[in-house]
Amino acid sequence: MRPGIAKRIVFTAVVLICFFLQTAIFPHLAIARITPNILVAAAVSIGFLNGPFEGALAGILGGFLLDISSGGVLGIFMLVLTILGYLAGIVSEHLYDEAGYTPVLIMAVSDLLYGLFVYVGYFLVRGRLNFVYYLAHIILPEIIYTCIVGWVLYNFLKTPSRRLNAL
Repeated sequence: MRPGIAKRIVFTAVVLICFFLQTAIFPHLAIARITPNILVAAAVSIGFLNGPFEGALAGILGGFLLDISSGGVLGIFMLVLTILGYLAGIVSEHLYDEAGYTPVLIMAVSDLLYGLFVYVGYFLVRGRLNFVYYLAHIILPEIIYTCIVGWVLYNFLKTPSRRLNAL
């Protein structure tokens, strides 16, 4: 099996597992009704570790799964996660952080952008204008929870990613 194919199979499995965790497990582990956005963390981690192309692929798959499970407009989450995974890959080409703090910072910014997108797309267009409440009670706690889980995910993916990239 070619190394590129093996890498994509592994990262496809990672995204599928993260989707399962985000939709089936973490809703039961919610803290104050806040759950982490593991698919953002997965797309950012994969993009940061492997470059923009793999980050975009992870975003496409994760976003597609979110789109079909949410029952909303097909392609919205796919577009957002693709852009976030791609941008994480672009940033990784210019920065490297062995300790893993840069990817966590990128996850925080990505989850902030994701939360702003959800606010505009699902709340603002319906006339819900209380942005400060949404920011303080939804977006910021989700960023913290996502960064904690994302840091664990990033460190879990770091070694296999290096091995697959060395093939």
